[in-house]
Amino acid sequence: MRQVFTPILISFFAAAMFVSVGQAQVNTRVPEASMSLDTKYWYMERDLNTTPGEYSTEHNIKPTSIAADAKLVGKMINAYTAINPHTRQIWYDPFSGALAVIYRANRAVPGNGSLTYKTSTDKGDTWSNELGTINLTLPNSRGQLSARHPSIMLSNPTKSTNTADVRVAALWSNLETRWKDLVFASGSFGGTTFAGGRLPTPPDWLIAYDPVVNLATGDLFSIVEGIDPGTGNALNEYYILKSTDKGKTWNLLAMPAIMPPLPDGYQVYTAKMDISPDGKVMTVGFVGILVESGRFSFINNRLGMTSSTDGGNTWSQVQFKTMTDLRYDVPFDATTGFMYPSFDMVLDANADPHFLITITSDNFFPLDSTFVGEVRMDENQNWEFRGLAYINNPWVQKFANIGNTPPGQPQPKFSIYNEHQWAKSVDGYKLWAKWIDTDSLFKFVRYDPQTQLPVLARDTIHDIYTAGYDIRSNTASGGWAFKRITQTPAIDEKHSKIAPYVGDDNRLYYLYTIWGFGDVGDDDDLAPSDLFFVTDVVDVAVGVEDTPGAAGAFNLGQNYPNPFNPSTMIPYSVPKAGHVSLKVFDMLGREVATLVNEVLPAGSYKAPFIAGNLQSGMYIYRLETGGKVTSRKMLLTK
Repeated sequence: MRQVFTPILISFFAAAMFVSVGQAQVNTRVPEASMSLDTKYWYMERDLNTTPGEYSTEHNIKPTSIAADAKLVGKMINAYTAINPHTRQIWYDPFSGALAVIYRANRAVPGNGSLTYKTSTDKGDTWSNELGTINLTLPNSRGQLSARHPSIMLSNPTKSTNTADVRVAALWSNLETRWKDLVFASGSFGGTTFAGGRLPTPPDWLIAYDPVVNLATGDLFSIVEGIDPGTGNALNEYYILKSTDKGKTWNLLAMPAIMPPLPDGYQVYTAKMDISPDGKVMTVGFVGILVESGRFSFINNRLGMTSSTDGGNTWSQVQFKTMTDLRYDVPFDATTGFMYPSFDMVLDANADPHFLITITSDNFFPLDSTFVGEVRMDENQNWEFRGLAYINNPWVQKFANIGNTPPGQPQPKFSIYNEHQWAKSVDGYKLWAKWIDTDSLFKFVRYDPQTQLPVLARDTIHDIYTAGYDIRSNTASGGWAFKRITQTPAIDEKHSKIAPYVGDDNRLYYLYTIWGFGDVGDDDDLAPSDLFFVTDVVDVAVGVEDTPGAAGAFNLGQNYPNPFNPSTMIPYSVPKAGHVSLKVFDMLGREVATLVNEVLPAGSYKAPFIAGNLQSGMYIYRLETGGKVTSRKMLLTK
């Protein structure tokens, strides 16, 4: 393989490629001077099952095992059921064990947008038949069933162990001449009748993003972007949707969580939302894209976030993290690198955010400094990037076979990213990252008898990968446990989804779509598609060596950041179970906020504080429990 690979690339990319390779951070495993050109190219077609012996790091960066088999769940009219990275196509309720998937059925109906769903009560071993038509009474303005980009949620506010107490909620968009209606419906778990409605317009609405549930209250939430009804252009305003009745009705909160203008000319490219397990903190994370001369620039992307501690009614000032703000444990040049716009964000047990992103500092195409990894705060509250795996293909362009494209004209293109998604345990201590990647950057697709050389093509055969860990881990490796979920050399497993919540048995629930079988078949995105469920993936997040919840000393830590504007985090610990009070006072002794006022078990905790309309100045926060009292000062600067 190595003997033929070098001349092929020489002819394929010509001389400009060598300038780029020479300047890029090709590989830090072997000194540059000792690497032959042939050695560099070998890394371009590296096999994810093989870890080159000369590479070492403090934790394994390669998945090592195949997890499970898959079974067919349903036939879809085309791939557009699953193509949107923001939808929740699969949902697992960790309290009752109910499992459900939603998709556009492969039925001949007006508009070809008939939504159906299936359920399982044995962790996906067996599935029900298709259960009715969810959108039967909710057609578009032309009377067609035209659902697009559906999400499903299972609402169980009482945390019942009985699936009869669970309700199915669905969100989708109806296809009109442009995006307009956001539609919802609700019904009993396993039932075949649904009732719902439409979100009022104007403004018009884009697709619902990443629905989540507040596990403490059972309320359902989602994000939706407004659209100008006159022009059809996105307004770059992101609103919060809320349902307090198991998805029967949805309402917009009073104000957008994110709205322009953002600092330094940035716009929101995509947004994700999550809620802390105790229900007290809601955070919207997003990728900020710099807009220059009316075009997106992917060079200076930023991670942004804003939080709410009052159920989404008010939001903190937007905070940005740039590439140079982070510490890296992988060979990456933050001064020249950039972040791809696909990402996900989750809140852990302490309400701390974790971003899942892909980065690169290669300036031509992925070599050895393109990684998928986690952005989080370390134990010293510094932001860091922890690499999980090399990425061969951070994006793959696909052709969309649009029927009305004039003959001879180029087909529209779109990009498939690494499909980042998080799943977490109910208590928020265990997190699992999911992504997709190809085996290699290129593959040989045929042998050219004239040149006596193989012909190269971009590899389009994806597989699913996952990595999980417990945030309480103190191991040098961070506690990550890796799995390669699929490995089928001839089949492209993409448009993958993972259920957002995981039960006590650490079982993960995945879907993926088989759409095409390689470079040619992938072009037909309107062809019927198969929806597969991955069976028996049990993954224990490893490496727990100390537990913040263990009994310790009575302690009130310094808030961070300090000074702050407008939000900060206050760490504290209590030695035994009892009533705990944590309050904030101004310098005149007037109480301005109560952060904690409840009975808690012994352990260590973090309390978020958002200053809201408070004026700049010094404030005092006081911890009281079991007859002990202590206080500290913090500085708000606006």
